[in-house]
Amino acid sequence: MQDGPKNQTSSHVTLRPYPIRALLLDLDGTIADTHHLIHRCLDETLSEQVGVRFTQEWWEAGVGKPLHKLFAHALEQHDRRDVAMEGLVDSYRARLKSYEPEVAAFPGMVNTLGLLKERGVRLSIVTTKHAEAASRHLQTLGIEAMFDVVMPGDQCANYKPDPEAFVKTVELMRLTPEDCVAVGDSPGDIIGARDAGVYAVGACWGTVNRKALMEAEPDVVIERPSDLLTLCRF
Repeated sequence: MQDGPKNQTSSHVTLRPYPIRALLLDLDGTIADTHHLIHRCLDETLSEQVGVRFTQEWWEAGVGKPLHKLFAHALEQHDRRDVAMEGLVDSYRARLKSYEPEVAAFPGMVNTLGLLKERGVRLSIVTTKHAEAASRHLQTLGIEAMFDVVMPGDQCANYKPDPEAFVKTVELMRLTPEDCVAVGDSPGDIIGARDAGVYAVGACWGTVNRKALMEAEPDVVIERPSDLLTLCRF
């Protein structure tokens, strides 16, 4: 069976002509419904420390980027380069931790991951989030044990869309890029996976910027977590 055209949607999920041995999943906006919490923390941190808002427009344009780049953009827009980045990042992380009880998985996601594991599909996380927060979210969701590898942003020299995190994850799983499929809701997920030689799937259920996700040209676009079961059918 040949792969279909780019951006094929979930009503006709493309099955690859060879088995999928592992999924490399983004965390925020793909597994965890946390984009609203992240934006809230960015906005509250800037409002408290700098007296400016982090707009929804900036969030939609910057989703998936590391914290220092998000804050740097906001400070540049207000000509506030005098503000210490370390203080903003520390404040943001403390604020996000305080909202941990609100962290939840997307509907159907935990069940889907369990069914994939039963089928023998190996799972990993590739996220820009730093290690402590990523581990905390997975524990809150009760799914940390499902993942063979968790690759957070602070364990890489380069953040997505650089392919480093995907390359490292594939190597740690002792697989090849052809064995794997990456799933994410932001352009960085798609670009990083593709540049690592990994089949890239756009996850639309949590994206805050569908247009940007589609412009990154994922191999397949899916609309709900359960579509992963069709994708991995073999």
